[in-house]
Amino acid sequence: GINAEYMGIEMLERKAMASRFKEIKLVLLDCSMPIKNGFETALEINSLFKRIPEMECPIIACTGHVSPEEIIKCQNSGMDGFISKPVDKEHLKEILAEYKFCLLYTSPSPRDS
Repeated sequence: GINAEYMGIEMLERKAMASRFKEIKLVLLDCSMPIKNGFETALEINSLFKRIPEMECPIIACTGHVSPEEIIKCQNSGMDGFISKPVDKEHLKEILAEYKFCLLYTSPSPRDS
């Protein structure tokens, strides 16, 4: 299954030091984060991957700015792909399938309405 978890670079480093890096299979990274943007964060994550090669996993940018310049910035910061915001479920499923993930959606039961 998929375990979605918020993680900053510090959490990635702690997981790596705790030998839990195999839990991280894919990073979805918002390019417009308030404190440190996604481009800076991707560079830091890739630096961590260089120190701990067995931790390497794809980094997918989430951005509302899908211009050729933005895509180049994503690539230059070491991101492996991108998805535009707002995120389309079908596009997200395609990206996850590309990296051998399966995303299941369930409909709410009538009781949940």
